[in-house]
Amino acid sequence: MRKNKSQEINPFDSLDKFPGGTIVSKGLRDISTGNFRSIEALSVFTASPRLNWLGFSLNENFFPFPHLLLYEKLKKKYSENGYAQYNALMSRVAKFCNHYEGRKNKLQRRKPLND
Repeated sequence: MRKNKSQEINPFDSLDKFPGGTIVSKGLRDISTGNFRSIEALSVFTASPRLNWLGFSLNENFFPFPHLLLYEKLKKKYSENGYAQYNALMSRVAKFCNHYEGRKNKLQRRKPLND
């Protein structure tokens, strides 16, 4: 049976349309080009267990503690506001994961049963 295109998650879909997607898409682009220490790449590495569960392919052990590297980078960049920036980034990445998971589940529920 042929699958309906609307029922598949297209890997080339723009992740930017999801809340927090700009961070994740930039982080994935940075990682693919070797820029592993950008703020966005470290945000993605911090969420790598959940992103892997959602179907992305990331090395969860690339950095032992990416959240600490991310926090230090934000603290250096934003000084006193580093903690607030860290929380805001993690919230946006979590929103991305929640919305992406919701879309994935919705599409899986729509799949017709094979006879």
